[in-house]
Amino acid sequence: MAHIYVVEDNESIREAVTGYLQLADHEVSGFGELAGVKEALEVRIPDLILLDVMLPDGDGFIFAKELLSRESIPLIFMSARESESDRITGFEIGADDYIVKPFSVKEVVARVKAALRRTTALEQDIEVLRFGENEADFQGRSLRVGGGEREVPPRAIGLPL
Repeated sequence: MAHIYVVEDNESIREAVTGYLQLADHEVSGFGELAGVKEALEVRIPDLILLDVMLPDGDGFIFAKELLSRESIPLIFMSARESESDRITGFEIGADDYIVKPFSVKEVVARVKAALRRTTALEQDIEVLRFGENEADFQGRSLRVGGGEREVPPRAIGLPL
């Protein structure tokens, strides 16, 4: 069961998405503002984030850019901003998907499942990669270069948390 954060200021959309994700056997935490999700991230990193772009206390693009620069979390934007440039901006920031409102909640659940499948597949593909006397330990999140070990942040080696 994946833990998913839904960050959406429209209460009816947040409740619908949360409800359908729970029916799909996911644990879901809903937030109407960025402040709440920022606090929650200090306690627990979710398996995926569904993020609105326009929130009352900040810009989802700016938040996502900052978050994805230090954490590797699958992220899907949900937004009424439908221009091609907005969608491209979302993908350039690092989003796994961009869903334009209005949307089908069932489709959102299907896109979440697809993103989680890709993440799970990446985690299970390679545990340790060796090249010469160097080694990248994906499970241990460390690099051994020339006999010395270095811990690296997950995003640096392309791992989700």
